Amino acid sequence: MKFTLKNSLFLPVSFCALVLFGFIQDEQDLRKKAIIGISYEALNGTHFNPRVINDQYSKDVFDLYLKRMDYRKLYFMKSDIQSLKPFETTIDDQMKIQDYSFYLEVNKLMDQRTSQTELWVTEILKSPFDFNQQEKVEADPEKLEWASNEMELKDRWRRGLKLQVLTQVYDKEMAQMEAASKSDTVKLFRREELEMQARKKVQENMNDQFSRMKKQKETDKFAFFVNVLV
Repeated sequence: MKFTLKNSLFLPVSFCALVLFGFIQDEQDLRKKAIIGISYEALNGTHFNPRVINDQYSKDVFDLYLKRMDYRKLYFMKSDIQSLKPFETTIDDQMKIQDYSFYLEVNKLMDQRTSQTELWVTEILKSPFDFNQQEKVEADPEKLEWASNEMELKDRWRRGLKLQVLTQVYDKEMAQMEAASKSDTVKLFRREELEMQARKKVQENMNDQFSRMKKQKETDKFAFFVNVLV
C-alpha cells in the first residue's frame, strides 16, 4: 500500500473521532446511571410518596413501560415479551447498581420491530383493498393480546390500514357528493380512484409517523423511561 501525506493525516483524525465518540458514549452512560441512582434514592426516601422497591415494583414498571411503549400492541409480539421476562422481577435490583439494561433491550426490540413494520406498511399499501370483504378491527387495545407471530401482527396492521383508507374514501365520497349538489362542474372520481388517493395519503401519514419515531432524541427516550420508574 502506498503511504501518502493524505493517508497520514486521515489516520490520526479517524482515531481522534473514534476516541471522541467513545468519550461521548461514556459520558451518556454515566449520566444515565446517575439519573437511575437519583431516581432510586428519591423513591426510597425523598419522594413525596415513597414506594417499596421490590419485585412487585419491578412488575409494575415492567408492565407499565411496555404498555406505554406499545399501547396498541402493534409492534411487540408474545415472543418479544417472553424474551424480556427475566427483567420482570429484577428491575429493582438493577436500579440499586444503576443498571438500565431493561431500557436498552426494550428500545433495541422497538427499533427492530419499527423497521420491519415500516416495510410491511409500504407493502400493504401498494395494493388496493377489497372493501367487499367484511373484517373486524378491535378498537380497544385492552382487549387485545400480544400477536402470536409475525403473520398475525402483519395482519393486524393490514386491517388497521384498511380501516384508515376506508374512512378516507368515505369522507372523500361524502365531500364530492356535497360539492356536486352545489355545482354541475365538479369532477367526480370513481371509488377506485378515491381508494388509490386514500392509500397514497395514508402512506404519507405513516411515513411522517415513522420519520418522527426515528428522529426522537435519546434524551427524550430515556426521560420517558425514567417517568415510568418514578
